[in-house]
Amino acid sequence: MGHICEPSELEKIIPRVIKEKDKFKEERKYWAKKSGWKFDGKNSKRILYMIKFFILNGKKKQIEDIQ
Repeated sequence: MGHICEPSELEKIIPRVIKEKDKFKEERKYWAKKSGWKFDGKNSKRILYMIKFFILNGKKKQIEDIQ
């Protein structure tokens, strides 16, 4: 969680991700802590929404309800 790229750029980003493996350590801890608090079968979708919000806004937000 953290590095993103287009599928065609995957081979280029892998060395960068390995080199910067701890760059998003705190963000990963945050997502791990916040993503499993509500057991409704929608955790994966909730995580994706939270990540998308963070990427677009640069802010952390707990997503509670997903339709």
